[in-house]
Amino acid sequence: MIRSEEVFHRFGQFDYFQRLNTAIDSTLKRLHEFKLSKSTLNTLGKIRFFQASTKTTLINSSNQSLGLHTHPMFGKRLTESPDPIASPIALLQNQPQTTPSLTMLIDFIQGFHYRLSDQR
Repeated sequence: MIRSEEVFHRFGQFDYFQRLNTAIDSTLKRLHEFKLSKSTLNTLGKIRFFQASTKTTLINSSNQSLGLHTHPMFGKRLTESPDPIASPIALLQNQPQTTPSLTMLIDFIQGFHYRLSDQR
């Protein structure tokens, strides 16, 4: 979404937005180069920490938050059930995946504090 035409037209002329895009490009490039072996992934998958439900929220310099991801089981205690694997999966099947709207993203970007010299 951050690379959409509407976002670019609103922020493309600002240096901070160009730096943000450059940082995203660099991060994505490094991410695609990062590979783990199957045995490493299998080992990590067995560690309880990596099995936990997560929630990812960004907070800008104006203290506005932008929710990127929330696992439906985040913050919920798992009760003992006959099948501990199938029970959470059944709950996940009915959960819609939501992403922030473009308006929310634009408001979030506008909430960053930046120096006036960055606008030139």
